[in-house]
Amino acid sequence: MEQILPVYSAPWAPPLPVTTIIPPKETAVEVLNEFLADAEYTESTWFTDGSLLEGSAGGAAVQIVREKVVARILIPLGAGQVAEGEIEGILRATEHALITGAEHILIVSDSQAGLKAVLSTAACAGQSRAILYDKLVHAAMVTLPSLRIINLWTPAHIGTVGNEHADDAAKAATRHPAPPSTRISLTTCKRQIDLLILDRWKRLWAVATTGRGLRAIDNSPPSLILRSPYDSFAARADITLLSRLRTDFSALNAHRFRSRLALSPACDACGAPQETCSHYLLHCPA
Repeated sequence: MEQILPVYSAPWAPPLPVTTIIPPKETAVEVLNEFLADAEYTESTWFTDGSLLEGSAGGAAVQIVREKVVARILIPLGAGQVAEGEIEGILRATEHALITGAEHILIVSDSQAGLKAVLSTAACAGQSRAILYDKLVHAAMVTLPSLRIINLWTPAHIGTVGNEHADDAAKAATRHPAPPSTRISLTTCKRQIDLLILDRWKRLWAVATTGRGLRAIDNSPPSLILRSPYDSFAARADITLLSRLRTDFSALNAHRFRSRLALSPACDACGAPQETCSHYLLHCPA
């Protein structure tokens, strides 16, 4: 699981040679084309993306040189999040560009959150990847004193060749199993714990000896949505009525007959043998 550090770097630490550019959506393609036409970035332009399909996440980085795919990196993340795929794509693209010794690097992503998160070492989920990025760039600055990295945002699905290749690669990454060394973020860990608790709750609720009346109406476990009327400003009589319907203790004949307050549990309106909450709410034609 991801370890969160209270403080990673001192406020006076030198800034990274990284510029994040988020242009207006109307001019984003124009800005991208200007960078693609710049000879300094021709050999080191990477497009990145993240994806989530059928509960499996993935990230990708694709190097494009003169509109041709030169390198393709798939990053399976298993039960991770789309945001993790976006950040991993940026991280891996930067890493491979630095390995080639490139001093001018262009990273293109359609995730503004990912571009911001990769530079934030604040004490929150995703910090570990931001720290890796920080260490990676600082180490490269020793041998590449003129290093300059441009992290550029462009909108998704606007026909940009690089973005479409990155999107296809990220989707392909979701179909591969995540390696054991895959970093697990704090967000993913919490989500998996929530899913395990919910699954156990569903199994216990299905065999519970209480709540039968409510299960006859809705078989799913109670949620916070059902609590809201009790915290609202609804009339007390309405809240009482709702509570009785949920717990199967109501003025309907099935309950009144059990309490010896009625001669029969049958429905007076339609003649059904049991006037229960589920019958009254879901089945009674009257």
